[in-house]
Amino acid sequence: MLKQLIRATLLMPALAMLMPLAAQAADAAYCKDYAQAAVNQVSAGRAKPGCAAHMQGARWSGSERVHFIYCMSNPMDAVENVRSARHAYLHSCGAI
Repeated sequence: MLKQLIRATLLMPALAMLMPLAAQAADAAYCKDYAQAAVNQVSAGRAKPGCAAHMQGARWSGSERVHFIYCMSNPMDAVENVRSARHAYLHSCGAI
């Protein structure tokens, strides 16, 4: 019983993140462009050793697919917030 409760507690937030909000989610063309731009941002950061050391987590994945799925599965404002956060970090560490 305790194992099931722990599993449910851990899985619920993960499942909630995967459920798209169709009314607010971006379209495939936008997400394709977003994913390509995200990979370009990651490449720019990795090229600068001072930046690369702190680039961790899915936000910094070099996989276009990861960014595309994130974009398709989240509201536009969340997607834009992630893009802006990457940009701000890259600017602060001198990659752009």
